[in-house]
Amino acid sequence: MADIIEPEEKKINPFLGILSNLATLYILILGISLGFIYYQGVYQNNYLYIYVPFTHIWPIALIAVGLSIFRVKSLVSLMVGLFLLVLAITITSFSVPIRKDAIESNIQTISSSMSGIKSIKTNMSFTTTDISIKGGESDIDGKYISNYGILTSTIVNDKDSVGNINLQQLDIQPGFGSYSKKVDLIFPKNIPAIFDINANISPLSLDLKGILLQSAKITLKGSEASINLDQIEKESTISVTSNASRVTITIPSNIKVLLSTSHSFTTNDFIGLVQKGGDANVYESSNYQVLDDNEENTLTVNLNSTFSQIKVIQQ
Repeated sequence: MADIIEPEEKKINPFLGILSNLATLYILILGISLGFIYYQGVYQNNYLYIYVPFTHIWPIALIAVGLSIFRVKSLVSLMVGLFLLVLAITITSFSVPIRKDAIESNIQTISSSMSGIKSIKTNMSFTTTDISIKGGESDIDGKYISNYGILTSTIVNDKDSVGNINLQQLDIQPGFGSYSKKVDLIFPKNIPAIFDINANISPLSLDLKGILLQSAKITLKGSEASINLDQIEKESTISVTSNASRVTITIPSNIKVLLSTSHSFTTNDFIGLVQKGGDANVYESSNYQVLDDNEENTLTVNLNSTFSQIKVIQQ
């Protein structure tokens, strides 16, 4: 009986195989193009900026689905597919992003006289906001700048001569690209201050030089915080709750530190501190120096962190 000879499998051109998935190429090329423009606008101070609202994403998905249906089987269909790919990228580039001059910047001033105020109490909550707080003025002075979202703010001096500052901006940016929110605050010197700060996906710079810290409660989610202490009341407390964040706390050597930590999946680096009594979760100053024999300032630091990087430096 004669053997049945099977026909050889039709060989596929590897070049056609690479270019057969037009939807993947479309998403890849579009992502690289928008990423390059975004990088140039944000980091190179050029005039190209990307603003793509999430509500404008549906044309990209629709075009990607359409391209995924098209099949490249020959050089002719490849040429047709590449034409459709270039056309799709061109249409997307001009229809999905919005013009920079259509984005209106919002600028709000934050100011209040602190004359006669004995202490300051703050309550701040921010999302995707660049936060900068420092000391140096005699009154509260600040500015909020954003191309989306309005800051909710109240500053009230109560009958006990306490200045209550409430700031809130929890809007999530409406798209990807050069959307931004930034708040800069300058606090008065030598007035005891209480901070309650919630930062979500936000960089926080808390430079307390000249600010007399009474206590601070800082909650971070997906954020990066730099906290520099200067002066504290005789006994002060700072509590930091950190989730998926990176935190650096710098403390002067003339402050006695007692630190306790509760953490999971976290990297801790405590410089200038040593374990107290062999307890792996309790630390104290190793180079504490009293500048005035009649004055001892003690700072209690409470850390509660998950999936974070924590660094505490006393120098």
